[in-house]
Amino acid sequence: MQLPRVPTRALTGLVLAVVVIAAATACKGPTPSQEAFYQPPTTLTGHPGDVIRSRSSVFTLDAVNFTPVAGVTSQQVLYRSTDALGAATRSPARSWCPPPRGPAPARGR
Repeated sequence: MQLPRVPTRALTGLVLAVVVIAAATACKGPTPSQEAFYQPPTTLTGHPGDVIRSRSSVFTLDAVNFTPVAGVTSQQVLYRSTDALGAATRSPARSWCPPPRGPAPARGR
């Protein structure tokens, strides 16, 4: 008995949905109301895009035990931004870099 063939588009959509859900739960961290890191200084000075503070964080794909992914570096950044009315505000962001796939080429990456 042969199983029915799953259309490629449907399979791609399913894989993409799983990746998005995994990425949304991948970074362990407290909510902004629980963590002093996310609280803005009393006055926001500087220009949009200026970093207020940053710290390293753990990147994980394990939503239960939060086991770190080996070799992946992750950073949390709080930066100055502007809201829809042009007032100064702060915005958090998180970035991560996968481990390198071997030595860098002679001209760099």
